[in-house]
Amino acid sequence: MITFYRNRTTFLLIATLILCFLKIEVATAQMKFHSVIIPISKDFTLSDIMKLGVELDHGAIINESSVHGIINDILLDSLKRLEVPYSIEQFDLANYYEQKINEQKFDHTLLSVSNSKKLYGSMGYYFTLDEIYEIFTSLIQQYPLLIHREQIGTTFENRPIYAFHIGEDTVKYSKTLPRTLITSVHHAREAITPTISCYFVQDFFEKVAYRDPFCMYILKHSPITIIPCLNPDGYEYNRLTYPNGGGMWRKNRRIIPNEEGIGVDPNRNYGPKEFWDAQIEGSATFGNSEIYRGDSAFSEAETQAMRTLLENYNIKTALNFHSRGNVIVTPVSYSNTNPPDDPTYHYFCAQHTSETKHPFGKNFQVFNNHVRGSSDDFLYLGTSKKVLSITPEVGNSNEGFWPIPSQIFPLVQASFPSIYSAIKSTSGISYFYCYSSSSTSYNFIDYNLQFVNTSLQPTQPCLLFFSKLNSNINSQIVNATDSLSAISVGGSHTKMLQLTNLNSTPIFDTKEGIVIEQRYDSFSFFDTIYCNVLKRSEYSLYNGEKTTNYTALKGWSIDEEVPSGIKFLTESVRSNTRPESIFTTQTEQNISLEGVIDAYVEFDARWDFEVHSDGAIVFFHEKDSVKATALQSERSNNFWNEFNPVFPVGTPYFNGRFQQRIVQRASLNQFLGRSGKIGFQVRSSYGITYDGFSLYKAKLVTFAPNITNISEKNISPLNVQNIENTIMFSISSESIPVNPLIDFSIYSVNGALVYSQQYEWGSQNYKGISIFKDVFPSGAYVVSITIDGQTIKETFTVVR
Repeated sequence: MITFYRNRTTFLLIATLILCFLKIEVATAQMKFHSVIIPISKDFTLSDIMKLGVELDHGAIINESSVHGIINDILLDSLKRLEVPYSIEQFDLANYYEQKINEQKFDHTLLSVSNSKKLYGSMGYYFTLDEIYEIFTSLIQQYPLLIHREQIGTTFENRPIYAFHIGEDTVKYSKTLPRTLITSVHHAREAITPTISCYFVQDFFEKVAYRDPFCMYILKHSPITIIPCLNPDGYEYNRLTYPNGGGMWRKNRRIIPNEEGIGVDPNRNYGPKEFWDAQIEGSATFGNSEIYRGDSAFSEAETQAMRTLLENYNIKTALNFHSRGNVIVTPVSYSNTNPPDDPTYHYFCAQHTSETKHPFGKNFQVFNNHVRGSSDDFLYLGTSKKVLSITPEVGNSNEGFWPIPSQIFPLVQASFPSIYSAIKSTSGISYFYCYSSSSTSYNFIDYNLQFVNTSLQPTQPCLLFFSKLNSNINSQIVNATDSLSAISVGGSHTKMLQLTNLNSTPIFDTKEGIVIEQRYDSFSFFDTIYCNVLKRSEYSLYNGEKTTNYTALKGWSIDEEVPSGIKFLTESVRSNTRPESIFTTQTEQNISLEGVIDAYVEFDARWDFEVHSDGAIVFFHEKDSVKATALQSERSNNFWNEFNPVFPVGTPYFNGRFQQRIVQRASLNQFLGRSGKIGFQVRSSYGITYDGFSLYKAKLVTFAPNITNISEKNISPLNVQNIENTIMFSISSESIPVNPLIDFSIYSVNGALVYSQQYEWGSQNYKGISIFKDVFPSGAYVVSITIDGQTIKETFTVVR
């Protein structure tokens, strides 16, 4: 029976001896790679596993009890020798990927050029090194003045490392203009990454052929540099050993003197020395490891080429594509500190993930392990140039390093918005981040729009134009033209937009859209707010100052930011979320959604969770239902559910690090005509915890089929409930009115008065008024209550 070594000192000594004396016959043996599960215990920790050289990045799953990682034959032997418990998830990954590719045969005509794009390659439908360069060479022949090839290095096996510069003649050679860098194949087996580069460059020049205004502007002002294959030796080795795809070689192919094995991991070889040799774990010092760092910083031709490129050009933004993980990794990886430009990185990554909803953060945040000697740390902090550099990890763990052919184009297509967003940031284009809405009158809605700077240079000023998608609506936009001044690094600007004349909008013609145009010299960017402009009611659930409408359970309470003093509701006051806990806060009373045709929860929040484990949900707990239903919002996702120990598969939840406040909306349409409680819940597993969930504001927004727009004013919401054969109208207020008389009236949707009565408030802060349903025919009605000269209205329906 396999057992742990109980003495960790003895274990580490034996491990070191084994790793020192392991030999590999590099000339004849073909290394195999396997995915394994290794248990974690107090006697054998994650740190011990890392010392073995098990690969823990790019989609490896690390939780409190085990590690799902990748090892080669040599390291598999070391696990056996050390009697480390493990189980094999998949033996011989290269053979496994090759079989998966062969199981899905495509029409061979797809291998040819279609619509000026080469769609698939001959290496398991992925491009070979020669095919990659053929694509770029073909574009050079078509557009000789717009794209140029430069050799920036030579590999150990004497292959050139090429960079391709895109821009008009003087622009592409510019040493000063802000430049976007795109790299692929730091790791040889990540075949989807050069595919992304090849698809993108073809897509870009197809847009150029159609005179796309933004692409034409980029050619004149902001060059692009692409390194489609930084590690050609390793990539070509995979083709030679597995010509039909599936090759699992990761490192370069340099023979290492006085070391066992071949190859250095380029993404552990970047300097400066204090990054490459940082005290924190994150690279290996022995040659058999897949994360071997080399004998010194920049010892490899690949990293030297990148250093030369940075010295020669003004790179401002860099995307270093890797696979797998469906996350974005940001600096800093060599230490526990956050990047100095943390807000800018947040907005930058929020922009890149606005469609995919992928989590983002430091390597330790998203993968639970550290990395030293990475490209991002070098580009961002390794020199004075300060490049905004990130690593998009493409594809999930199920797809692996060689996604099946049918997944190639979807993965590439999902990466395009990220690439164009990076180019947009480099060009100084501000990003439309989010909006919040409010209504203080039945006749108009205010929208507060936030624009942010996602680059490390000031944005360009632009003009703003607002228009409506639905030209038949009688509503109008006030001040439809505005301007947006330059936004400083890390800054943002807020603009207010007002939609008015809502009471004249036809009944049931409810859907509207507001188009936001950012207009620059020769092109525009467009964003759209889809909204429901009719019969709007707002009910404050939480306003940042008090929890009047909330029942705080299991530790939720009010905290405040320092030094601003802004208050928020959280389950983790001045500390991290407690492990192995569930925290729930919800409205005190059931909220009725009867008589409305649309409803959503709008809330202002930020969060910080372990990516594949802890998280938060916004939920609706239907009355008399056993369990609550998690709601989908713009940033909630269920990507990590198959590994999440606390949320059921399919649950949309907030995970990862989102540290700048953002407004979210979650639809309640599936619960129309019902009643229940709205709330938020945080769940955490054993182990690592972060800052948790912070709720700044929350409100319910409903839309009803009557002409009058209903909104909350200075009085708390009016609640209408159908109870058997009666209708209960209840009002809550913080204080007793000066005038205790209540004017209570009910109107038909056409404005006819059907019921009127005065009631006395009494001595309590709560008053309930019951009316028998028999008084009214079936239909929709408006109740109007006036207290101390202030009126609130609500819509209700009678069904008999």
